[in-house]
Amino acid sequence: MKITSLSLAILFLFSSAIALQKTFPSFSDLPEHKELPDPLVMLNGKRVTTRAQWNKERRPELKALFQHYMYGYLPPAPKIRVTVGKSYPDFFGGKATMKEVEIDLGKPGAPKINVLIITPNAVKAPVPAILGLNFCGNHTVLNDPRVSLNPNWVPTTQYCPGVVNNRATEASRGKGIDSEWGIADAIARGYAVVAFYNGDLAPDTPDFTRGVFPHFAAANATKETSWGNVAAWAWGFHRVLDYLVTDKAIDKNRIALFGHSRMGKAAMFAAAMDERAALVFPHQAGMGGTSPNRGTVGESVKAINDRFPHWFNDTFPLFSDNPARLPFD
Repeated sequence: MKITSLSLAILFLFSSAIALQKTFPSFSDLPEHKELPDPLVMLNGKRVTTRAQWNKERRPELKALFQHYMYGYLPPAPKIRVTVGKSYPDFFGGKATMKEVEIDLGKPGAPKINVLIITPNAVKAPVPAILGLNFCGNHTVLNDPRVSLNPNWVPTTQYCPGVVNNRATEASRGKGIDSEWGIADAIARGYAVVAFYNGDLAPDTPDFTRGVFPHFAAANATKETSWGNVAAWAWGFHRVLDYLVTDKAIDKNRIALFGHSRMGKAAMFAAAMDERAALVFPHQAGMGGTSPNRGTVGESVKAINDRFPHWFNDTFPLFSDNPARLPFD
């Protein structure tokens, strides 16, 4: 079975791509490859034959390629400030403890990330954790009044019921697309579950005046390679990881990333760019995630760029009519 180069890249470390960016050809200068590209062949045609060559040359190149041509460049990590809220040890009939954490990204006016953490009581800490990104707010993954309603913009769609004027209400609790995370099952197996909301980083709209976009940008990004929503959500995974690796209740070496659909794309990209993710569960991540860009079944590169142009950078739409020019898959 063939695997994509993104799947391989998930296994390795994040590296800076500033130096590589200037060497990348324009869309019109990229050759066509109808078949899936070989992840062990460099952009210049040189074959990777050793682990050292992969780590030093191909790994940084792949990560730079994904940022440059598809997702956009990630800003550096800010110095975060963390506020830990109240802790409740009686969730699921006393089987779990819930706490909320607020992550301040360190810039005036920048959004804050609200994190819900549920840990099993029957297992001695530190425990492995599943870190997931949700569509409608942490209050939708667990129906309990002690879970704070998200204070930020929430979409008024069938996936997020109980939303009035783009704000969550009590009718939103435990409802919608995020309501079946199987948290009780995870707790019974000895895993912690950690959740945060995509809209805390970037509302799922083409409006780049909101969320993190006005406050953070990679120094090497151009207008065409500046980050889109998927990259912003992936960057949010990294910021939550910044906290989780310091939490004594969590095993920092066993943190898995989870996301469904577009959140699965973000989970994949986040794991590809950060070695602290030990595992990734991208559920139905589709085009721009687990599906081959050159595939002929299901959603195409053109379809996803036409419907969701804000998910990727402004270079990716160039490949809509000719994904065979993409130097990865």
